[in-house]
Amino acid sequence: MEDKNWRVEDAREEGAEEWMLGAIATSPSYCGWSPGGDYMCGRGWAKNDSFDEWENNSIDINELNRIVDFYFCYDEDEKKLVLHMWMLHPRKGASKGVTIHDVKEKDLPSIYAFLRTARDNCVEQFSRVPEERG
Repeated sequence: MEDKNWRVEDAREEGAEEWMLGAIATSPSYCGWSPGGDYMCGRGWAKNDSFDEWENNSIDINELNRIVDFYFCYDEDEKKLVLHMWMLHPRKGASKGVTIHDVKEKDLPSIYAFLRTARDNCVEQFSRVPEERG
């Protein structure tokens, strides 16, 4: 697994606040994708979503809409914490990026709860796969 400390150190050097560094440290090891990159630019449902703030988002996760990856990053030009998420809709065979451009410290408990729900939904999806028998 990749060492993520360099992301935190880069953000620290760029002037990120301590609470932002904590959020960045929760990001998965691989964060080499972004909305608009890696062919994440579609139309209709697959069109990337962008929200100025967490409280203004209209993201709904359920059995048809799944968040399957995320990461926090620091925008050194704007001095803001940004959240990128990768959302799938298996029935439509579509995926899209979702970006929250200005994450506030007060939003983190709600964001973390949302991401835990996303995690639990993915675990539930695979819950019937039997364990390996020795």
